[in-house]
Amino acid sequence: MERFLEKHSGKIQKVAAFLLIFLFAYAALEKSTDYDGFLLELGQSPLLSTFAGPISLGVPLIESICVILLAVERFRKYGFYLAFLLMVSFTVYIILILGFADFVPCSCGGILEEMGWYQHLIFNIVFIGVAALGALSHIQGSGPLKGKARIAGPYRGSKLLGLGTLSILGTLGVVILFLVSENEIRLGNGFIRRFPHQPATKVYERDLVFDSYYFAGMGKDSLFLANHTAPLHLLVLDTTLKVSKQIRIGLDRDDFPYRAAQVRVIPPHFFVLDGTVPVVQMGTTDHWMAKTLSTGREHYFNLAEPVDDRRLIIRAQRGADGKNVLGALDLNTGKIQLSEGLLETRIDGFFGSDGILQIDPSREYLTYGYYYRNGYLVFDPDLNPIFRGKTIDTVKSVRLDFVEDRSKGQRKLAQRPLLVNKFMGASDGKLFVLGQLIGKYETEQLWDTASVIDVYDIGDGGYLFSFYIYDIDGDKLRSFKINGNLFYGLIGDHIVGYRLDHKTFDREADPNVP
Repeated sequence: MERFLEKHSGKIQKVAAFLLIFLFAYAALEKSTDYDGFLLELGQSPLLSTFAGPISLGVPLIESICVILLAVERFRKYGFYLAFLLMVSFTVYIILILGFADFVPCSCGGILEEMGWYQHLIFNIVFIGVAALGALSHIQGSGPLKGKARIAGPYRGSKLLGLGTLSILGTLGVVILFLVSENEIRLGNGFIRRFPHQPATKVYERDLVFDSYYFAGMGKDSLFLANHTAPLHLLVLDTTLKVSKQIRIGLDRDDFPYRAAQVRVIPPHFFVLDGTVPVVQMGTTDHWMAKTLSTGREHYFNLAEPVDDRRLIIRAQRGADGKNVLGALDLNTGKIQLSEGLLETRIDGFFGSDGILQIDPSREYLTYGYYYRNGYLVFDPDLNPIFRGKTIDTVKSVRLDFVEDRSKGQRKLAQRPLLVNKFMGASDGKLFVLGQLIGKYETEQLWDTASVIDVYDIGDGGYLFSFYIYDIDGDKLRSFKINGNLFYGLIGDHIVGYRLDHKTFDREADPNVP
């Protein structure tokens, strides 16, 4: 090997330098000319997305410096070392991709974009060898004696030691970036979403004709849709959305002045309720006839979710200041238990805590997500808080703009607050949030054609990943339910079913899952 390097060192250097110059010049040019695309692809990386901005600027710059060093004979040895460090770092990145990620869009352009990850790994290893060979064969000075003296013995050993040191530094650098980025994405996110490859695939769709349907409940094999314009009519669908049945709910009393009656179904029971009237009517799904349970004068509420046939979790407004308060209504005794401190009030008692109340299909816990700031609450049916978390957007407080109506001596909102979280639901230990704000490294074009669901781990509040639910005829997703591995959404006058990929969900929740 020594004789080969001594005899052909000049040719080896030139060929190695030429190959590396071509590679890095091409790569730097591709990244620079399509900078936005390169930045967006790095932003979706589960390994380095936190550092997408600095990396998108730094990598093309370092590649360009490497080209200059390799092109100038005086500095060529430094170019070989820098090329070696870059290729080791790129290779470690691919190894981490293959070992710890489901999918990351390739951030290479041109011919390299056509390679699979394993092909790319082999390609990188070959060029690690090219850079190493160039460094080992490099001779400073001229003349055969100088060349031999510098290639053999201790000088070659020092070069090998240098390459080994660079290998360790490159590996440690990428691994440290990965660990820091992963921690930031999960628990200290700076509003960077990541989108794995097809975590949700549309499998069902049905035209409902009307856009006034809402989810009333869910059974093991059924979805119950109620209608705002026909409050006592239910549409029951099977899980494939193909088989349907119409149901007409009967009431033992129909003389209550309901303004916006709603239906909730938790088989084998259903409820008819309207918080503007202190009445709850309940029946069974065998007969669909509701009996009046409560006509008390203090049971007003603006949100309600039944836990079972005995308890209703409600959100009411405190009379003195209009502050939102969560509570539990005992349907047997008619008594209400309020929990004053469960909702966090910011600035305004109503808008500061306005949000979405939902119950997990297991009925073991409920979630409350704030509309106008990046917060949510998980609590049990006994009104004990389990976890307070934050969504990944950066809106920490409600943005309210009031104007004075001096003629009436009142303060009014100049405009509706910025909507942060439109809808929220939980299933199987995960929280699904329909966000409304564009994150870093995302394009408005995609938001024009799809809605984004962000997924969180309820256990520690960590952000996991996001996926798209695509618009239909210009209409966006407005609400959803999760039934096992099926995600059902209402979009305009359509209902859709997306199948959730259990491998993606399991791996993102637990990286040790193969």
